[in-house]
Amino acid sequence: MISRYTHPEMDSIWSQAAKFESWLTVEWAVLEVLSDKGTIPISRKRLDQLRDLIQLSPERISEIEATTRHDVIAFVTHVAEQTKDVGNWVHYGLTSSDVIDTALSLQIKKAAGVLKKELQTTLDTLSQLINEHGDLMIMGRTHGVAAQPMTLGQKFALWGTHLSEVGLSLFSALNEAASVKLSGAVGNYPILSETVELEVAEKLGLPCVRGATQVIGRHVHARMHSELALMGSVIEKISVDIRSHQRSHELMEGFVKGQKGSSAMPHKKNPIGCENLTGIARLLRGYANSASENVALWMERDISHSSVERVIIPDAFQILAYGLKRFTSILKNLHVNPEGLEKNLKEARNTYYSQMLHLKLLRYFDDRSEAYDAAQKASFEAHELNADFIDVVQKNWPELDISDWSLACWQSKKIIHSFEEVKRHVSDYPV
Repeated sequence: MISRYTHPEMDSIWSQAAKFESWLTVEWAVLEVLSDKGTIPISRKRLDQLRDLIQLSPERISEIEATTRHDVIAFVTHVAEQTKDVGNWVHYGLTSSDVIDTALSLQIKKAAGVLKKELQTTLDTLSQLINEHGDLMIMGRTHGVAAQPMTLGQKFALWGTHLSEVGLSLFSALNEAASVKLSGAVGNYPILSETVELEVAEKLGLPCVRGATQVIGRHVHARMHSELALMGSVIEKISVDIRSHQRSHELMEGFVKGQKGSSAMPHKKNPIGCENLTGIARLLRGYANSASENVALWMERDISHSSVERVIIPDAFQILAYGLKRFTSILKNLHVNPEGLEKNLKEARNTYYSQMLHLKLLRYFDDRSEAYDAAQKASFEAHELNADFIDVVQKNWPELDISDWSLACWQSKKIIHSFEEVKRHVSDYPV
């Protein structure tokens, strides 16, 4: 990932050095289990001593790989160079993908923790916006056209609910992807037993894969990328909402002192953060497509997925973590404009009560469509004459009781309570 979109904590998880450390963690866990079982002639005490001596050098591994043309063999050779006692036994009974896929699972597990932390911060920020601005009314829109009022609390809670729902689905996919696979070259445990795999998994704090070939089935990783992309798409949807509200002067991205909106037009305040998040969502969807292409490996495995995954897995986690962080910053600095909210509500001229009128008119007309037509005509008349809809209604139907028409009709707290509940599920979800 280019430095512009790097998330520091995620970057440390997906660095070359971190990858090799994860490989070593897997190799050493296998050595410890084999030592405990007496399969290899090295005591646990000696293994502990040797582990402290190993200093991994990505540069040295690259030097060896220039000759071997195989990164795992280069890594194992490098480890053996530093620990003569264990040199013959490191990588015992393993195939490369046993190490690579299991180590990848360790990285996914750590990355999931970062994403959960960032998402929780985003959800907390939405809760703060609800507390600060939740009672303000905003014009709800369908098809981009004024529909019926709603509270800002409802809008923010909807955003948070959708993010939470997708977050729970994402964490489920990440937990499924983060599993241990030590079943050998075609997945049938020719050297290491299922018991060894289980004991290593317990050491690593991960579950065992249900079944695998030489690799964990890439449908698992395809699902992971699909969920990463879906989170990006929900963030994009909210960002597009903010951009739309900026056009109507209701909600706007913050604009800090010294910021410039355009090199040619000094008057501009562009929603560049939200636009950036749309771009990020496009990348994530592209990665998801590539991950789906990786599913169809030849029989028990080919290497066509490898080059793809070296790019898309670190990048997808990096850019979603970056996107969540930037999205939270946008929310924290979101400018709520009460004057703009009120202006747009007034411009609707109370025509949003047309549904209520239609239902009341059902008692006055024999046919439902006639009642609808009458309510529609009244709302069009209000717009064409620049009149208030309620005045038009009282003129045409003076006997009609409209005492129950008020903004309270659109101030339900249900979605806010739903958000609070699903947000707790996100907080409690184990990753």
